[in-house]
Amino acid sequence: MIRHAFPLIAATFAGVLACPAAEIPIQPQPFTVTRSFTATVQPPNDARIIRIDPKSSVAFIIDTIVGHGSTVTQGDELVRFNARDLESKLTEATQSAALTALAVAQAEDELAHLEQTTPHKLDALRRAAAVAKEDREQFDTILRQSREQQATQQLERSKQSLANQREELRQLRKMYEADDLTEETEEIILSRQEYLVASAEHDLRMATLERDHTLATLLPREAAALIEKERESADALRAAESGMPRALEKKRLELDALRSAAARAKQTLADLEHDRSLLVIRAPGDGIFLHGAVENGRWIASPKPMRPHQSVEAHQAFATWIPKSSSLVLSATLDEATARALKPQAAGTAILPGREDLEIPVQMQSLGETPLPDGSTSAILGAQWPNEARPTVGSSVEVRIVAHHADSAIVIPTNALRFGPRGWSVEVKLANGASERRNVMRGRISGDRTQIRSGLEPGQVVITPDAGS
Repeated sequence: MIRHAFPLIAATFAGVLACPAAEIPIQPQPFTVTRSFTATVQPPNDARIIRIDPKSSVAFIIDTIVGHGSTVTQGDELVRFNARDLESKLTEATQSAALTALAVAQAEDELAHLEQTTPHKLDALRRAAAVAKEDREQFDTILRQSREQQATQQLERSKQSLANQREELRQLRKMYEADDLTEETEEIILSRQEYLVASAEHDLRMATLERDHTLATLLPREAAALIEKERESADALRAAESGMPRALEKKRLELDALRSAAARAKQTLADLEHDRSLLVIRAPGDGIFLHGAVENGRWIASPKPMRPHQSVEAHQAFATWIPKSSSLVLSATLDEATARALKPQAAGTAILPGREDLEIPVQMQSLGETPLPDGSTSAILGAQWPNEARPTVGSSVEVRIVAHHADSAIVIPTNALRFGPRGWSVEVKLANGASERRNVMRGRISGDRTQIRSGLEPGQVVITPDAGS
């Protein structure tokens, strides 16, 4: 019905323009607002966009790929990627994961041993430091003095022994000298006593040397050694009390780092194993395979057929599979005014270049609620494609959509309207030949015609401005 109204609208408006210049009689007439724009044929919503979403940095290079526009059946191999780079990295990742797991196990054992032995070692060092301090204090307070006294006593005993032996020798000589004749036995006794005196003198000399050595050398050395041992054990304890906890914490941190490295290695291995599943892409069903994809609502055709040895960019759609039962749709990017004028489910026609004799019915399927960054709005339209002229994906068509239609409306030339303090108004010719301005409520606009919603009635005459005014 709308299609047949276009000639009637044109004829009516032509009659209006044929009236006396600057005077337009008002009479109800059909009024239609249309919007025209270019749309692109693209796959339907149930088409599957094909892209590679790897979890690793492996390059995906095509080994084989089905030709553009090929008809495929379910399970057919669409694309196969080269596996050499991935398999090499997979081998490395497997080894790395195994090595890091072993390193973690070893570090856990070392940490457990360190946690168990550190307290025992610290206790042993504390005991050693305490013993060294006690030994030094006991030497200073008791042992040194007793050792000095012992050396002195030993010297005194040697002196006393020597005195005793000398006195006994003197008594023997005195006793034997009183005799007129010294017997042989007496000579032996005197000789033996003289030897004992000489031996006692030697013992005294040795006792004197030992006492002097003890007081001057041995006891100072022992005191210094005990002081040094106390200092070393105290230093060792201080170093251990600060160093061992740090070593323990360092080992814990190293274990945490190894565990993190092991987790990363494990994740890397899992990512590569996931990516290995992407090396072959198969058709999910019967349909058509295309090189290219939809991007931001527009069909982006591949600049040239994809071939072996060509790399595919990760996370970027590069091909499309269209189900056999699907019908192609139209994608358009509408300017702000066109998008605002159209309504969901709005209908119209599309014209294929070269087949202008075919008017293809189309209907709005979706209209973006949020404008794109450039201010435009995306739209998807369904179409009833004729069997004799099915379009190819990516081809362009001219679309005309009926944005508004009224079977009977009051329509005037747009240049008859003036805007003032009270809103829109037109000049109306009165019966006596005079004129007056009437306020009107403006409706939709189509080209140089404007629909008037109220303020004018059929039979009235609107005066338009002169061409020079």
